Formats: sequence, structure tokens, C-alpha cells
Amino acid sequence: MPYFCIDVGGTMVKYALLDEHEAVLEHDEIPTQKESKEAFIHSLSKLINPYLKSFEIKGIGISFPGHI
Repeated sequence: MPYFCIDVGGTMVKYALLDEHEAVLEHDEIPTQKESKEAFIHSLSKLINPYLKSFEIKGIGISFPGHI
């Protein structure tokens, strides 16, 4: 079962789908949405949902810069 990893940065959100051996199956990046909290959450939802429909994701990891 794969894992979905997200790295939120100030300008880009990088993401990858990893298998159980930590091999990268897919990866890409999208611009970080800064207009509002809702726009940001919506962008992550749009990013994750296609993978949830296509794969049986075991876990999702998200990293943020600085203090949350």
C-alpha cells in the first residue's frame, strides 16, 4: 500500500506517492495557495482526492515550515 507525502513550502507544495519500500512512484508540485485558508485546504483536497480514488493509501504525511 502506498503512502502520500506532502511538503508545504512558501511558494510550492511538493508531493509524492511512495510505495512501502520508500520508492517514489509519482511526484510533482503545485503553487502554494495563499489567498485564504479555504483556498489552501481546497488545493490540498484537489491534490489528494484523485490518488485516494486510484490507490489504497495507507497514510498521508504533511510537513509545514516553521511553527504550526
